[in-house]
Amino acid sequence: MKISRTESEKNSEIFLNTFLSILFFLTFVYALFCYLPNKYLGFHL
Repeated sequence: MKISRTESEKNSEIFLNTFLSILFFLTFVYALFCYLPNKYLGFHL
């Protein structure tokens, strides 16, 4: 089964969007559990 170029580009675009979403989510989680407790509660994880 041969994958057309447009379908390949679409798959890579979906992969890129998923990767960026995961990266943003991990950054948010990191900020939530590391930065905010240190700043407002004064303890370190």
